[in-house]
Amino acid sequence: MDPFVATANINRWILLEFALQAALTILLLFTGHWILFLMAVPLTCYHAMLFIRRQHLIDVTEVFRNLNADKKLRMIKLGVYMIFFTICIFRIGAGILSLLYSEELDIRSSIFEF
Repeated sequence: MDPFVATANINRWILLEFALQAALTILLLFTGHWILFLMAVPLTCYHAMLFIRRQHLIDVTEVFRNLNADKKLRMIKLGVYMIFFTICIFRIGAGILSLLYSEELDIRSSIFEF
């Protein structure tokens, strides 16, 4: 694969990832999910640090030099995202089960409460 094409494809998604992570963290803060918010803050701060230092984009000339370090960081980020996904799916399932077994139907149920 051509390094120019690969870095262009990856760089296209980086700012979207940062924006979605920041939006998720702000949403968790405003909805009062403190534990999930505290779990999301380190990754959001890391993204902000990369953006402020202008190190968030992958450089074509250094793509192969930093490949192992970038791969490790992206695997750690993938692990964090998988933990968030697992927690959210579990909470949605628990909320649906509590709706099914409750006596009254309340739209403001505890699907997303933690």
